[in-house]
Amino acid sequence: MLFRSNNNSNVAQGQCVQIILSTTGGCTLQWYNSSSVWTIINGPTVAINTWNSFAVVFQPSGTVSFIVNGVTYTGTGSTLNQPITVCTFGAYSYTAATSGSYNGYIDDFRLYTSSQILSPNVYLPFNGTLTDIIGGTTVTATGSPGYVSGFVGPQALYLNNSSPGGTAATQYVTFPINLSATSSFVFSGDRKST
Repeated sequence: MLFRSNNNSNVAQGQCVQIILSTTGGCTLQWYNSSSVWTIINGPTVAINTWNSFAVVFQPSGTVSFIVNGVTYTGTGSTLNQPITVCTFGAYSYTAATSGSYNGYIDDFRLYTSSQILSPNVYLPFNGTLTDIIGGTTVTATGSPGYVSGFVGPQALYLNNSSPGGTAATQYVTFPINLSATSSFVFSGDRKST
């Protein structure tokens, strides 16, 4: 899961909040802060080809929590480098022009635009469609992702990027969001890397 600004297609130059899963199961939460420095919270090593649950509670002026399968890893919050305007699943950048892709499944994604979990602003259950059931955003798919049996619901999104990690993504999903550099937010979802 990757949140990024839309004014620079290369995430390596910053402007993002991202969960990275390595092909060996390592997971980290990273964000580019207002001092132009990557802030990193390391999570555990998770099993590949097994469903794993992830959540992030991002509070720029407080604690940032990276929750993996119910276990919380924390770090000190900091203001983002700039506002976040795009969310991407499956690609390292919203244009997929740079190397880095994700091969696996995503289920039950929710985004809350505050640190309070009341009602999601975006809710993508991926039950055979890319429809935000809250109705607040339009989701765009590149490369015709598929669907498989879900972890939470009846179906989950399948991103078949056959060479994950070092190659550009051929299947990915994007949608617009609007988070200021000082916004608190929460996002959660379930992922199964293959």
